[in-house]
Amino acid sequence: LYVHVDVDVVDPEDMPAVNYPAPGGPSLETVAAAVAALASTGRVVAFSVSSWNPALPGSEVAAAATRRLASPFLR
Repeated sequence: LYVHVDVDVVDPEDMPAVNYPAPGGPSLETVAAAVAALASTGRVVAFSVSSWNPALPGSEVAAAATRRLASPFLR
């Protein structure tokens, strides 16, 4: 499996620093649970994440959220 997460989909309350926010999108908790479930299969060969914009307000919150999403794949 190749897992790609475009963080624009996460609700802006949890992921504020994106170019195309999705009000009403899934929570960070929901997306993190889905990513963790995929990681637990042992079948993921690559993971990518995109669309966090560190130049926007709230980038510290978004950075922490992005690290959380990537954490199941970091050893």
